[in-house]
Amino acid sequence: MLQSRLDAVKLNVSGGIRYVQGEFLELQEFFPDVNIRKIAEIEAFHEKLIAILKQQMEDEILRLSTLVAAATDEIQVLEEEQRSHGSLAAMSKAFLDKFSHYRQQIDTLRNQNKAYDDAKTFADDIKAAKQALKDAEDTILRNIESMINSQMTRYNDFVYNQTRKAPEINLFDGTRYEFTTPDDTGTGTSYKSLIVFDLSILKLTQLPTLIHDSLIFNDIGYAPLEKIMELYTQSSKQIFIAFDKKEAPTKAIQKILDSASILHLSSDGNELFGENWGRKKKDEEEDSAAPTK
Repeated sequence: MLQSRLDAVKLNVSGGIRYVQGEFLELQEFFPDVNIRKIAEIEAFHEKLIAILKQQMEDEILRLSTLVAAATDEIQVLEEEQRSHGSLAAMSKAFLDKFSHYRQQIDTLRNQNKAYDDAKTFADDIKAAKQALKDAEDTILRNIESMINSQMTRYNDFVYNQTRKAPEINLFDGTRYEFTTPDDTGTGTSYKSLIVFDLSILKLTQLPTLIHDSLIFNDIGYAPLEKIMELYTQSSKQIFIAFDKKEAPTKAIQKILDSASILHLSSDGNELFGENWGRKKKDEEEDSAAPTK
């Protein structure tokens, strides 16, 4: 590039800038009214301008020559260094193009390897984070499991005077659980265990209210049912239950129900909304009793 610029400047200097010389007096023979003095002044200005431009070009030639010489010396030093390493001093363009192509491939593969290593590192980090999360989740689940099982044991011991096995809950991995009463799969035991579990959750959490329907009381023995009713009354939170027997099976249960009852429901106008919606109206009964034609 430097050599090409140097050759172009030298060509301009060698070609020169042509200007008018000669006797201006001869011009008067053809143009008698021409202002020879004015033309001479213009010519003198041109000569000064040409001298300045020529000096600038010579300075540029000197500058470019110095740069070319320095670059040439540097090339010679590098070529000598190449020869000292057993490399060719002059390399063809085809060789350099192929070298550049392979160099790009190497850089691409190196970047791909780095991306793979980074991805593997990230994968390892994610795996470690997932394992840490699993360990933390397992620790929390075991703590929750232990708290619930301990509370259920206390309630179950109260209900059975420590004579029966308490229900147990097993929280596997946050998505599955198992709730059983060891060595007892009876219906009454299952409902009793459900009540014990619900009462434990009510006590251990911020849950404000518990509701139990009458269905779960039917298969539970009288003695444990008395204890369950006592647990209801001992709770500081609000508990609603429905009991569908007109008379309680024991005096102790009846006493608790009488002291805590809010609403008594029965037939003949004492239904929750004043009437039994499931009963047919009088006109419906007559229509259904009429013979079909």
